[in-house]
Amino acid sequence: MIKMINICKTYNKNRRNEIKVLQSLSLTVEQGEMIAIIGPSGVGKSTLLHIIACIDSSDQGEYWMHDRLISGLSDKEYSKIRNKHVGIVLQDFALIEEYTVLQNVMTPLMFGKRIRRRIMKERAQAALENVGISELLKQHVWSLSGGQKQRTAIARAIINEPKLILADEPTGALDEKTTDDIMQLFTKLNQVGHTIIIITHDPVVAKSCDRVLFMRDGVLYNEI
Repeated sequence: MIKMINICKTYNKNRRNEIKVLQSLSLTVEQGEMIAIIGPSGVGKSTLLHIIACIDSSDQGEYWMHDRLISGLSDKEYSKIRNKHVGIVLQDFALIEEYTVLQNVMTPLMFGKRIRRRIMKERAQAALENVGISELLKQHVWSLSGGQKQRTAIARAIINEPKLILADEPTGALDEKTTDDIMQLFTKLNQVGHTIIIITHDPVVAKSCDRVLFMRDGVLYNEI
C-alpha cells in the first residue's frame, strides 16, 4: 500500500539553524497492517506522518501509495489524496468546539465532490455508529469528555472511508481506561480493512499493533 525509499527532510536548509529531520528513511506498509511508530520526541515521527498524509513533502526520495508515485505532485493533487485516501486523528482532536458532533464529522465532506446534505448526515450518522457515540450527534463538542472527543475525531477521519488512518499520539491526552477503549476501536477498524499507522510514546498502545518500528536520528528500525 505504501512504499517510501530514501526519504529525506531538512528544515531551514542551508541556514545556520538547519535541522535534518529524516535521513534516507525507507518504509513499506502492506494493506491491512496496524503499525506503531515509537521513539523520543524530536526525532521526526510527526514529520513522517505529515509526509505520508500529503500534508508535507520530502526533499528527496520516492513515496508511492497504491502503486502511484506521490513525490512531486502538486498541492491540488495532495489535497485530493488526503480527502480520498487518508483519515487523520490527532492528540488534540482538532475539532471545532462550538460545532455539534454531527457538524464536525461532516466537515471532510465539504471539501470533496458535491454531496447532498441529507447524504452527508446519513454518512456522518453511520460513522458515529461505527465509533459508538451516535447518541451524541447533537451535542456541542465543548461539552464532551476526552474519550468522546477522540471518538468524534475518529468518526470524522473515517467518514470518507479511507483505506489509511494515521494517528498522531491519539491517546496522549486520555486516561488509561479511555486509552484502552480507543485502542479497541482502532483494532475494530483495522479488522474491517483499514490500514492504521499510530505515532505513540505509550508501550501499551504499541503492543496493540501488529508491528512496532522505532525511530532514531530520522531513520526507522524494527523494534528489538
